[in-house]
Amino acid sequence: MKQKIPEDQSSRISKALMKIISKDISHKANYKYIEDIVYLLVDELSKGNLYINLDEKNQSVLPKAVGWPSTHLKALGDSGLLESESEPIIMTANKLSWRRWNYEMNDVIQKLIAKDQLHKKNFGDLKPCSTELPIKNQLNSQQFSATQAILKTGVVLLSGGPGTGKTSTVIQMLIKVLSLTPNLKIGLAAPTGKATRRLQDAIQATIQSSNIQDTEILSNIPCQTLHTWLQARPNGFGKNKNSPLNLDLLVIDEMSMVDLVLMQAILEALPKKSKLILVGDPNQLPPIGSGAVWQELHEEENYKNFREGTIHLSKIYRSRGDIAKLSKTLKENDAKTFWKEITSAENSSNVQLYFSSLNMIPFPVLTKLKIHQKKLETLAREFKSQLGQTIQISSTNIIKETKIINDLFECLESLMVLSPRRSGRWGINHLHQTLLDERFHEGIMYWPEGTPIICAENQPELGISNGDVGLLIGKSSQRRLLFKLLSKEHQFAHYLIHPSRVKSIEPAFALTIHKSQGSESKKVMVLWPNSLENSINQLSPDPMEELFDERLLYTAITRAKENLEIFINKDFSLKKKN
Repeated sequence: MKQKIPEDQSSRISKALMKIISKDISHKANYKYIEDIVYLLVDELSKGNLYINLDEKNQSVLPKAVGWPSTHLKALGDSGLLESESEPIIMTANKLSWRRWNYEMNDVIQKLIAKDQLHKKNFGDLKPCSTELPIKNQLNSQQFSATQAILKTGVVLLSGGPGTGKTSTVIQMLIKVLSLTPNLKIGLAAPTGKATRRLQDAIQATIQSSNIQDTEILSNIPCQTLHTWLQARPNGFGKNKNSPLNLDLLVIDEMSMVDLVLMQAILEALPKKSKLILVGDPNQLPPIGSGAVWQELHEEENYKNFREGTIHLSKIYRSRGDIAKLSKTLKENDAKTFWKEITSAENSSNVQLYFSSLNMIPFPVLTKLKIHQKKLETLAREFKSQLGQTIQISSTNIIKETKIINDLFECLESLMVLSPRRSGRWGINHLHQTLLDERFHEGIMYWPEGTPIICAENQPELGISNGDVGLLIGKSSQRRLLFKLLSKEHQFAHYLIHPSRVKSIEPAFALTIHKSQGSESKKVMVLWPNSLENSINQLSPDPMEELFDERLLYTAITRAKENLEIFINKDFSLKKKN
């Protein structure tokens, strides 16, 4: 279900690579088996995967030859392509990969291990001062271990699902280090603008609801996107080893979204003295870019190197009813068990499954989206009428927070429609074309007021990031894009931006599941184009696709805070029990 490079393009790339490496292939090797391996490596890389797991791939997904993997491994051994470090392919344990990507991933892992070991050597004898944690008695054993780990290690891997208290644990870790070194330079970060805003909001809410002293110090810790911290530019990053970040401690949330290139840039820009707290859920989708660093760190051979710095939070504090139950099922079992459980859900459950034909967008989804669209349009017009003629042309305006702005964003975040696809009958493009009719292709100057929009490109000069969601305000020369963004003072503010200043904007009545990472909504509706029969019987010939589907589902359902509705292709499906 994941969008990937079309097969003919993968074939073209793999054929071009074969021409390059063919001169190094021994005449003993069977050429067609090497072709298969190169094709598979290219295809997996197009999906963001650096490795082929020899235990998971099977013959049915190979384009040509039979006998996977033994015949292919024999041909690879005969080829001479594994004999030296100058050859392009490498095999480690039960995995094949391009040598370059394998080297770069290992280099990142080794740098993190080295940073961890450096701090153990230099700071392992730190002892807590006499000041007790303000809410120590509210911490469970896992959370308390995290507050101790930050004193003893240079890198903390803090993992856990939704509602397990990751944010409150991070706050207590910060309190612990600040109690020892009050002048510590700390930074908070996330890969996208909306993930950063969610992190900031969660920290402020936790501070306000807890008995914590010195809230001003915690509230003023700068929180920015990773690209902003690194001063992203078209040709690279402004922050690097020659111009490092002035930080003693960096906290990175939503680590599952961080790819290899971004992690390399972070490690290059961080001083050796700085500590890292990496936070995320390893069951989420891998990043869109190549190299799932967070998942790789949780591989057993890597995870064990961080020892007391590995903290997994399992106790759930924020109840989400059957949403939490089904999330746990996906995490601990598989998609087959998930679908069987959801078909037997009670009518009173906050998770419901509906069957619908792929020939049309499900009626309940379209109806609720049209109601949502009308509410947003009404609120947007009311907001614009309050502004009057104060908007200056070709400028960016910071708007004072008012009730109507809060109502607008509360309405925007009350409903989220997700699909794994961009194209196709249940893809987000078709849904937007249905809602916006002919105006869909005419651009943002013709879309209705209140239309949700999503930024599709990083623009640090404006403070907006790929994935930021906002709204359309006004018409014609008064048309503006309303976003909630971090100001230069590291506080969130509402900005009205002229459309001509933004490079790439798309409608956002619906999002791909990938684009939804880092955000939440009270109500989530998921369009799942696969049939229930296929999902339950796991008819996909590729186990990697099945694993990806499980992560898609997990990511989608964990976006929902209160209510979840899943619409599945009814063709050849089992009937839901009454």
